[in-house]
Amino acid sequence: MKQIFLRLQMILLLAFPLLSAGEITILFPKTGNICFEGEFCPIVWKSTFKGPICIESAVGGHDKGILNDCATPASRGFYLWYIPKGYVTYFGIPGSDDVRVVLYPKGSDRLTFSQEFTVQGRPQRGHPIFLKE
Repeated sequence: MKQIFLRLQMILLLAFPLLSAGEITILFPKTGNICFEGEFCPIVWKSTFKGPICIESAVGGHDKGILNDCATPASRGFYLWYIPKGYVTYFGIPGSDDVRVVLYPKGSDRLTFSQEFTVQGRPQRGHPIFLKE
């Protein structure tokens, strides 16, 4: 009986960090969404995690840096990301369809990746620069 109790305690101790970490699900952006340089792109999520989260972006699997100050409350559920001009066009391309945002609890390595979405530049007149299909 004592051995069963000790095993149960060990299982609970090992599972507790997983239970307390919470879950983050990114709702927007998703595949098929297009965001534009020089404009705001909303990042929307739902979370059972209650602490602060960090938000990063990546293009082609390469980290582009932290978007917030890692103090956004997970319970807020949204962040308005201003995509600077040149975010993808600086590299000589009109846009990229392999952009992702990454959310994670501050101080944690439990990363949540969005689906790949598109970021495009705009010419001087404000019309989108479309990617070739």
